[in-house]
Amino acid sequence: AIEKTEEGFELQIIKKPRHVDVNKCISCGKCSEVCPVEYDREYELGIGKRKAIDSPSVKPFPEGFAIDERMCLHFKGEECYACVESCPNDAINLDERPEETRIQAKALILATGMELFDVSRVKELGYGRYKDVITSLELERMLDPEGPTKGEVVRPSNMKRPRSVAFVLCAGSRDRRFLKHCCRIGCMTALKQAYEIRQLYGEEVEVYVCYNDIRATGRMHEEFYQTARDSGIIMLHGIPSEIREKGGRLTLRIFDVGTWKLEELNVDLVILIPGVTSASNAKEVGNQLGVQMDEDTFFKTLDPLRSVNETQIEGVFLSGCSAGPMDIMSSISHARAAALSALIYLKGKERALKS
Repeated sequence: AIEKTEEGFELQIIKKPRHVDVNKCISCGKCSEVCPVEYDREYELGIGKRKAIDSPSVKPFPEGFAIDERMCLHFKGEECYACVESCPNDAINLDERPEETRIQAKALILATGMELFDVSRVKELGYGRYKDVITSLELERMLDPEGPTKGEVVRPSNMKRPRSVAFVLCAGSRDRRFLKHCCRIGCMTALKQAYEIRQLYGEEVEVYVCYNDIRATGRMHEEFYQTARDSGIIMLHGIPSEIREKGGRLTLRIFDVGTWKLEELNVDLVILIPGVTSASNAKEVGNQLGVQMDEDTFFKTLDPLRSVNETQIEGVFLSGCSAGPMDIMSSISHARAAALSALIYLKGKERALKS
């Protein structure tokens, strides 16, 4: 919770228990081996599995395992101490409780981030209905050498390599029914992943990219776009009106504005490039502070022409995707500007107090 005070802001922070002492944990994995609970890893299409006690990520910081209370049998009222009994360093504490901390601050930087749009809402694209329609984030997990398929691209329906794939951009974005705004990252994400597939498999896999417009606006982005096209990626200037499954494959009908022809694709795998929205908790944070949000669900800046970080609430600044969709480089630059704006604000208050 966040409260506005005369001095600035008071933040109540609750640290959830990890139930594993990271100073004692050596990440040996013995606790995870004996854990009886197994469930799907997020964004891994049911291929990757994890245990109720597991490493939060491939290289977490701080290093060590953690217990997911939502899945652990012990926290569901059952008698289970398998992980405690297997730990050689006595690092597991099932009795650990949440810790509350209160912080006084004179300035706040909102870095709530962004989330991908739920493409299952775009019914005609078939996500959630057809196994071989996936998102770019799920493909990224496949392409990761530490991911569920160890860097191999497969069809979730049969775990075999696809012979052809199609990328469909603007899934939910630039669409009056859902998100009117451009996500800013979709075009380059699709080109990067399409190019990576071409580099991995060459002529063995046909790669199509179906787009509204290619917005390669960053430094060297246009050059990369040309490199991707030259690699043999087939570009279609149009979005499919519907995706259907037929004979074990996916059929897309696209009117290509570039050639003025109606094209029909039959592919093994479709990758949707989702739009981008603000984080699910952004509205709650905004309500607590009184920071206004725009119709695109991102926070409003005080003056978009003169300041990209300031809000209408004194002492509250925006960083990265809290202010709108951005790629990594833009988010870093925006965060630096937010930190500098907060520092200038604090220095100004300090001088005012002295005078």
